[in-house]
Amino acid sequence: MFPDDHRKRIRFCWPLFKTCETLVALTLKGKFVLDVPGDVLFPCLKKIDLVSIVYSCDKSLTNLISGCPKLEELNVERLIRDDNLEIFKVSSPFLKRLGQMYKYKFSIEPLCIIEAHVTIDGSISKELLSCLSSAKMLALTNETIWDLTGRAYNLPVFPNLVKLEIGMDSIWDPNWLLSLLNSMPILEHITLSERLRSHYIYRNYDWKPPVEAPDCLRLNMKEILINNETGTHEEFIFIKYLLKHSNNLEKLT
Repeated sequence: MFPDDHRKRIRFCWPLFKTCETLVALTLKGKFVLDVPGDVLFPCLKKIDLVSIVYSCDKSLTNLISGCPKLEELNVERLIRDDNLEIFKVSSPFLKRLGQMYKYKFSIEPLCIIEAHVTIDGSISKELLSCLSSAKMLALTNETIWDLTGRAYNLPVFPNLVKLEIGMDSIWDPNWLLSLLNSMPILEHITLSERLRSHYIYRNYDWKPPVEAPDCLRLNMKEILINNETGTHEEFIFIKYLLKHSNNLEKLT
């Protein structure tokens, strides 16, 4: 960890780690300049956390990930505007968890992700969603779903997803959310979060609930967590709909 000092930037010294064949977790936090050569190899490394890192170029991060053949968990928090990273390219056969993917253009090969926390300020591609479709746990923030609102009917199926957390500050369209749930047949837990911040953009609907509810509501839903609702009539009708059709619901918060 290096202090967040705008006057100093420290180039991380990779040669020190060339003999660390048993290293399983690596955390770098602070304004380290990441300049990873192509010959870096961490044969046992399973977890990487990168917070507020400056990258020499896109290739630097790609080299780091490629040099970790057993990598299972990757968490990248981009808290510096001028970090020089434009394309986030991931190719790791055992990667199971992605965390805090923020403001990146993605180039991700098909993976076996089981858990992903995705924050993207802009367009999220269908290709990225397809790479995450094997996930069991998925968190999508407000910025991430903004571009999805017009494409809920053309989303990949998430056959393994059991837990979903989704920000609903950007939109409030019950039909869109139900369409999304239709692509998650075994979902058991849903968290609706991130409300109350942009009340002025909410639209009022004379919503007519569909007769047939998504399969996950009728057959599998066990827990619903609702954070920071504004208490509108439309929200009340929607919550009532969730309760009516969640036949196996065990917990509502």
